[in-house]
Amino acid sequence: MATASEIYLELVELSGHVVATGAWGATLRADCLYQSAHLAKPGHRCRLLQGTRTITPFTPLAALDLRSGTCIQVVWLSSSAADRHSQSMVFAAIKANGSVVTWGSSDHGGNSTAVAALLTEGVVQVCGNAGAFAAVMADGSVVTWGHTVSGGNSSAVAPLLTEGVVQVS
Repeated sequence: MATASEIYLELVELSGHVVATGAWGATLRADCLYQSAHLAKPGHRCRLLQGTRTITPFTPLAALDLRSGTCIQVVWLSSSAADRHSQSMVFAAIKANGSVVTWGSSDHGGNSTAVAALLTEGVVQVCGNAGAFAAVMADGSVVTWGHTVSGGNSSAVAPLLTEGVVQVS
């Protein structure tokens, strides 16, 4: 049981598997949560989320919104999606706040203007090919952009991409 100066939290994967539970000092930063997650999968990178909010290692634990519960979501990142994904002429970077920035050849998915409003927060993974990108969101939905023939238009399968997606490749 946590004391008044401690915060009780559970670190849980998208699958529902509990990675870690415990009470952490309220004066600590979230890097202690990242360390606990990394003990479960040494050498793997992850992102911690509370709802759609990305928790950075510098986030004070006291700043977490415990009204929404004590469950912190752990999203394991593939090595190709850890912080950025590059193709021959384009880049997509996931920022600490969960937003995405793209640049490079518009002909290869470097222009995400059409979906920019959907990429302002909550992105946990980006995967790309020679002409398009797909972003997995914290809520399990997927946002795509780029050339239609390369997968940039996912409207044909849109109902299947609104929830429950944990990774694209």
